[in-house]
Amino acid sequence: MYPYDIVFVLNDTYKLVVNLEQPFEQLPCYCQMTISFYEDYKEYVLNFDEDLESSMDRFVKHLTKVLHNDFFLHESIKEDIGYLHNEYLKYALDNKNDEGRLNPDLVYEGEFDNWVGEYYQLWSYRQCAAWMYNDSDGAIIFSITPRYQGFFDSEEKLVTISSYEEWIKSYKPIIVCIISREIAYQWLEQAHKILTYIQDRFNVSIKDKDDNKIIYEDCPRN
Repeated sequence: MYPYDIVFVLNDTYKLVVNLEQPFEQLPCYCQMTISFYEDYKEYVLNFDEDLESSMDRFVKHLTKVLHNDFFLHESIKEDIGYLHNEYLKYALDNKNDEGRLNPDLVYEGEFDNWVGEYYQLWSYRQCAAWMYNDSDGAIIFSITPRYQGFFDSEEKLVTISSYEEWIKSYKPIIVCIISREIAYQWLEQAHKILTYIQDRFNVSIKDKDDNKIIYEDCPRN
């Protein structure tokens, strides 16, 4: 962690962190940001190099839905969502040359045939995915689940790790916790302030262009 990090505190053990190299207001842009979850000093990278506006927009939308008890898991999701996510990825990779690539055991929706479980995903990066939803009692669930390393490694490295079939037998979520409504409201207010600041600074409308603002096309990191 760094002195300028933005921290969303869950409790003394768990926290979400936006990694910053310098004070938030002094950053030249908000592209290519990393979001991590800390369990004490153990770090799980959840998002890498996505612009912070998109990350916070998704966070705000998820928090708003769960606080309104409007984000229950789809009725087809009968097993752990992270387990099904791995099954979804494995089927897609195994059938990448087929036009359909739709796992018959999962439910897809929308114009682009999105697996319904993806709606609940906050962020993902390599071997971790983060989720938020309401459970059957309306409690707010935040979870981090593992993804099979072989999905992201080169073929040369695959020989050094266990097969997917062996790995999935011992699958279990990394973290599953209930977020109190008080904490969720605090996170929502915090995320909304970040999102509003970025939009006020960066989003330039065609009708009212402000040359003092920076847009993503001008980002010095691009």
